[in-house]
Amino acid sequence: MFRRFRSWLKQVYQSLKSLNVELTDEVRSVFDRMFASDEQIQQTQYINGMAPMSDNKA
Repeated sequence: MFRRFRSWLKQVYQSLKSLNVELTDEVRSVFDRMFASDEQIQQTQYINGMAPMSDNKA
């Protein structure tokens, strides 16, 4: 059931992108994180100079 929902949501997002619907940066980042793998998220954080959350020694 969750796979079908994920697939549907991904299709909605791709349709919005292909229709050039103007999305806020916040909405776009939520969708991008939702469909990104953990590895992709870590690579993006590294590229953007963000420390991985696991290194947070608060």
